[in-house]
Amino acid sequence: MKHAILFIFISLLTLSKSHAQINSSTIDHNNVSAHISDVGTYFFDYSDQNLGYEVPKGSGRHTIHSTQFWFAGKNSSNEIHFVQGGAPSQGSDVFNGPISQSGTYNTTEYQNKWENSMWSICQSEIDNYKLAFECNQDPNCNEEYPVSNEALNTIYNWPAHGDPTDGQSFYLVPFYDYPSEGGSGDGIYDPAQGDHPIIKGCCATYIIQNDAAETHSYTDTDSLGVELHIMF
Repeated sequence: MKHAILFIFISLLTLSKSHAQINSSTIDHNNVSAHISDVGTYFFDYSDQNLGYEVPKGSGRHTIHSTQFWFAGKNSSNEIHFVQGGAPSQGSDVFNGPISQSGTYNTTEYQNKWENSMWSICQSEIDNYKLAFECNQDPNCNEEYPVSNEALNTIYNWPAHGDPTDGQSFYLVPFYDYPSEGGSGDGIYDPAQGDHPIIKGCCATYIIQNDAAETHSYTDTDSLGVELHIMF
């Protein structure tokens, strides 16, 4: 089956699988506090039933109630295929992980790997990792560049590659490929060799989801075969 991969970048700007478990993060920088989750509806905190896009941060004012991406099309038989996010207790049209071969989604390997398809990290943490790696290559460098265990976990588990044997794209998420002695990278993500995530902004949350892993229980429509790559 042919499928579309959509890359969506959402900048947070100011003027001065069923979701039994909701994975979430909060981008809390500059003058905005934005709650992100993998429910399929963004900027709303379903865990606490609170609005989740506050501007200015700390003011109690919320400029967005919630956001969903909607995708629709008709096939050759004029049947509608539709994707409309989701909400707990109402179902979902989007599910964690990349598009894969039919039958792969129900495997333990897939579910364990993609149960949480959100990765959050800040550029300052990436910069410190880069400096620490380069310092370790220099016998005269005695500087310390602390990187938290949480950041290290994100860097080492950055989903740069999918498994082509399962029908996944080999390259999934942007990364910097540290040059080898020959002057170029090897195309394989390996943080131990200096590779690291590439993000936009001072901090970011990256999400990989698709609309084909399960039945659309939110709209009761057929899948489009869409793979979503969203960077907040």
